[in-house]
Amino acid sequence: MKAKRKCKPLKDRLMAFVSVDEATGCWNWTGAINGAGYGTVGVGTAEEGKDFAHRVSWRLFRGQIPDGNFVCHHCDNKLCINPDHLFTGTHQDNLNDAVSKGRMCSGQRWHESKRDMAVGESHGRHVLTETQVREIFRRYHEGERGYKKLANEFCVSRGTIFNIVKRRNWKHVTF
Repeated sequence: MKAKRKCKPLKDRLMAFVSVDEATGCWNWTGAINGAGYGTVGVGTAEEGKDFAHRVSWRLFRGQIPDGNFVCHHCDNKLCINPDHLFTGTHQDNLNDAVSKGRMCSGQRWHESKRDMAVGESHGRHVLTETQVREIFRRYHEGERGYKKLANEFCVSRGTIFNIVKRRNWKHVTF
């Protein structure tokens, strides 16, 4: 008979994939991330499967999640698992939170909300200015710089540069 493999306690495995952001207090998950951008962690055996890292954090630090409730983020950071940044609530509570923070308009469905969301410099979490976006677009298309060099210069990711030059983000800016 094969010996059963010992697994580290779940709390130790969870905390091994945390990077604390001193500025925001977020405990950013650095482990596996699903397609929707949320952290996932195995909760035990293969049969027990995986769960969202923020839900596991809530259970470990705060206790059970009430039936039918979500674990939501006060900080709006999908990768944050800091229990002080989390709260439990119904689907409606989560929607109300999104409306109160301007992530969607009251009465809208989630997919409709993207039309009226704050964009560019009016968005509360913007990093670049419209002037910088125009400069990135111009310099890239004139062959002056590549994604990596522009990303380093403007302190953003290469993906951000890619999305600007391919007109996926900052679409409202005229060039």
